[in-house]
Amino acid sequence: MDFGNRVPTDIPTNDYSPMPEGWYQAQIVEEKEKTTANNGVQLIYTFNILGKVEGSNTSGYNGRKVWNGYNVVCPGSPKAEEIAYTEIARLAKACGVANVRNSSDLVTKICEIRLVISQDPGYQPRNEIKGYRPSTSQAPVFGAHAPQAPAQQAPASQPTAPGSVPPWERR
Repeated sequence: MDFGNRVPTDIPTNDYSPMPEGWYQAQIVEEKEKTTANNGVQLIYTFNILGKVEGSNTSGYNGRKVWNGYNVVCPGSPKAEEIAYTEIARLAKACGVANVRNSSDLVTKICEIRLVISQDPGYQPRNEIKGYRPSTSQAPVFGAHAPQAPAQQAPASQPTAPGSVPPWERR
């Protein structure tokens, strides 16, 4: 196929280097489940960076993505599951969600995350989330993941829809 002049030649290169350590305002834009090697379940949240909270240099970070995984089902390691649920509770609290019942309850929520730079042997440096706190500023919300008006919640006495059971309640 002849592309003609349709393929741009002046596109910027993507910067995958870690962002500087510090606090960033972020919005959770996606959650998904991944099966682990030992048949467990890891819940992965995608955070969209809305801006750096500390310092004056905020350019270049808006729109960057950071991921964090939580081992919500970990056969043979109840301690790993306990750590995952504790971290999810901390994240929910920072997002202003008092009682998180489903992993999707946090999608579209905004909080601040503390990024550090970590490096495992044989790999490039990467950002890692090491803390959460409520957002102190109101940054604009990007894209189609903007918060919508709250949906009517079904009464607690009604059963949940098939397939909507969160991974940590499947056993």
